[in-house]
Amino acid sequence: MSARRRLQGWGLKVKTIITDISSRYGYIINYKKAWHVKQKALAAMFDDWEESYAFLPRLMNMAQNWTMNMAPSISFTALALALQREQ
Repeated sequence: MSARRRLQGWGLKVKTIITDISSRYGYIINYKKAWHVKQKALAAMFDDWEESYAFLPRLMNMAQNWTMNMAPSISFTALALALQREQ
């Protein structure tokens, strides 16, 4: 399998995996085995889906806290700039 295909692995069709394995190793794997190989490769590339979804609430909490802390400083900075222009 070429490097380009490995980088585009998430969009690679299972039939293409079967063909590539057959041409490279001379062994024909069944569709189910090729599908499992693709799923394992996706999990290795993008981590496990369960881990990602478990991390999502924490990530959203961090974003909420960041924006809550950011809004007053933005308002204060805008007010300070407006006051400087008037002086």
